[in-house]
Amino acid sequence: MPDDSTSEFGPLSLHVPEPAVRPGGEPDFSNVN
Repeated sequence: MPDDSTSEFGPLSLHVPEPAVRPGGEPDFSNVN
């Protein structure tokens, strides 16, 4: 079922943001603080 995999990976990748430390170099904690 490749369709299921693609559908799950597509929205998942966009829905699941990067780790606490974003690629910008500044941790998300700054925003939380």
